[in-house]
Amino acid sequence: MTFRSQNRVIELEGENYVRGIVQSFNSIFQIIDGRNDQGNDVYVEFVVENRAMNFGFFAQIKSGTSYKDGSGYKIPANQDHLQYWNQALYPMLGIVYDPELRKAFWIDIKDYISSN
Repeated sequence: MTFRSQNRVIELEGENYVRGIVQSFNSIFQIIDGRNDQGNDVYVEFVVENRAMNFGFFAQIKSGTSYKDGSGYKIPANQDHLQYWNQALYPMLGIVYDPELRKAFWIDIKDYISSN
């Protein structure tokens, strides 16, 4: 038999949570194929009054309790990812899904980088 990590279940739970929120606003949730993942997991395009706006954001989604500590939620990143996200032409969000709370928390990564 092959091995399937329990963490994959939590990853999908987080992805589906965010997808549900986006789709509840009739907006577009596009997963970026893992073979093309350079630090962006999804692209979300806003839809207003049933019209795609040709504007949205990219997001890095992390799921699990390992992304939470006593001071809050964290998305580990190396210098290359920070530079990549900071130079993005579209808004770049970091999203952490907490499976214990069944909620997701987000941050504007570019804003965070420029403030810190």
